[in-house]
Amino acid sequence: MNTIPNPDSWSDVVTIIIVTAIVAGPTWLTARANRAIKGVHQQVSIVREQVVNGHTSPLRSDVDDMRTAVSSLRDEVRGGFSSLRADLAEERSARRDGDMSLCEEIHDRHPAVTQERTARQAGDQGLRKDLDAHLDDGTAHETR
Repeated sequence: MNTIPNPDSWSDVVTIIIVTAIVAGPTWLTARANRAIKGVHQQVSIVREQVVNGHTSPLRSDVDDMRTAVSSLRDEVRGGFSSLRADLAEERSARRDGDMSLCEEIHDRHPAVTQERTARQAGDQGLRKDLDAHLDDGTAHETR
């Protein structure tokens, strides 16, 4: 039968401490690792509860579905804006054509309006020439 060694010298004490460390060291490391694993397990459980949270599908697929929906909505809005621009361009063109035909009809039915307009434009051009000549004379006086 083995008995507890009786240390007679310091070398026996050192030997007992080394043997105790060899046995107790791995046990202590295993207990420490086990506590760390339990802590990580608790954190993973908390994260899983936040991510899964009773959903039937994973969070990633939900986010992908939302991205697809937003993308299709964006495309639909862009298409709506482009059709609106086309409608506005068509409306402007139709209005411009209507204005031109109305103007031609007025000139055809009322030649006096056309003559008056032509006379007014000629008078405006005469005034512009007079004003330009006056301005040229004024600048010529200032440079002397």
